[in-house]
Amino acid sequence: MLTDFGIIAFDGDASNATDSISMIDAGGSAIIADGVNPDNNIANSTISIGGIISPYLNNSSVDRSKNTFGVDVDQISMVNGLSHDVVSAKLWPSVSGDSFYITGLALSNEITSPDVHLTKYVSSITGGDPDLVESGDTITYTITAENSGQANASTLEVRDVLPADLDVTGSTGIDCVVIPSGEICKDIGTLNAGTEISFTITGTLNGASITTTGAFDNRVTAEFESTLGPQTAVSEVVTVEYGTTTADLAAGVSWSRDYIQAGQSTTITGSVTNLGPASDSNPSLELTAQEDALLTVANIPSGCTKTAPTTLTCGASALGISQANALEPGMTASVSFIVTPAKSTSSMQVWATTKTSVAAGDPNPDNDTAETMLYVNHKPKAKDGKATAKTGGSAIQMSLATKISDSDGDALHVRLGRVKHGKATVNGDIVTFTPPKKWHGIFKLRYYLTDGKGGTAKAWITIKVVKQGSGYTGNRCLVTGC
Repeated sequence: MLTDFGIIAFDGDASNATDSISMIDAGGSAIIADGVNPDNNIANSTISIGGIISPYLNNSSVDRSKNTFGVDVDQISMVNGLSHDVVSAKLWPSVSGDSFYITGLALSNEITSPDVHLTKYVSSITGGDPDLVESGDTITYTITAENSGQANASTLEVRDVLPADLDVTGSTGIDCVVIPSGEICKDIGTLNAGTEISFTITGTLNGASITTTGAFDNRVTAEFESTLGPQTAVSEVVTVEYGTTTADLAAGVSWSRDYIQAGQSTTITGSVTNLGPASDSNPSLELTAQEDALLTVANIPSGCTKTAPTTLTCGASALGISQANALEPGMTASVSFIVTPAKSTSSMQVWATTKTSVAAGDPNPDNDTAETMLYVNHKPKAKDGKATAKTGGSAIQMSLATKISDSDGDALHVRLGRVKHGKATVNGDIVTFTPPKKWHGIFKLRYYLTDGKGGTAKAWITIKVVKQGSGYTGNRCLVTGC
């Protein structure tokens, strides 16, 4: 389950790595952390979102200074913040030799929800000259709403604010009860998960933009209710240019998984979608990884060429497109291949850029490039520790701070194994052990780490319980490293 944690705080000492916040539930404990906010210094005078320092603070002016003067504002995403099958949890701030002042906390947990995607394209333009877009031509748009989420979207309405160049002559679908002037509104109602619905809008081009920009843009928006409350969706911008017919191509790129384990392979897919109005028989797609990327492509697809150390250029044949099988408006063509990032890689960003072969060009370059990010996960590390307590004595606290680590900065969830003697609980990286009243001896307590991304580790805590009157006086042996 994805958990987003937000904090607003004032930090006493950004460099003092002795402050943390843990999320504790019946199944274990997770120390809240990411790449910017380590598990032992969450209050470090940073302003960050998802492990990235805010690019707004770039020292370009006084009000954009990187010095936050002790203000700490972070949004931290965790995939293992909560254990399975729990109904409540506690946030546990901890500090030693430092101070930080929490002014606001927020916590949200992802639940099943709809995911509505809108697409709009020019499905046809007809007029006196099939190779020109002119005033008086008839244009038809096709709009599709697709729910790729896990829950239904209810009270879905799709709206289109009509451009000045379009005089609507008709549309399909069910109209909304109230339609504002200058709009088309369709009442979709409930769109079940895994389904889609389409409708069309037809009109006549009146040439309003011919003497100014020579082109006009249009898009559709949607509003719906979900398990998360009111939601919205927006389609790509569709650009129609007067004159010789153009092809508005939109690039897409995605990994088959958001993250993989170090050493694993995964599939990347690049795509080209034609938003119309002209067909394209020879589009191309270029995929470029970040400059310092270290990766292996086992089998370069037919029709693709490695044009630089981190660049593949794929022609129409790689996309399954040809003169006989052109990319028509509304169609999407794609190419996929397997990539193996180097084990040392922590993340890999890839850009996909498409180019049209239509002589009149692409009227909307803004959607020609798309990007995606893959995260490469490395297993956490756990070290053995030891501690000593007295039979029937006070509970002892054992810190795992120096025993556990994660090179990716992931929040680590700590769980204890079976306790053979006495009782033990874990809060963050602190294990509290209450010794038995009569038993004495040595036993091992297993603890387990997970990073929520498939990485696991485990180690032992060797606990020695000594008799009363043995002369032992310490109670935090693991902390001091004995």
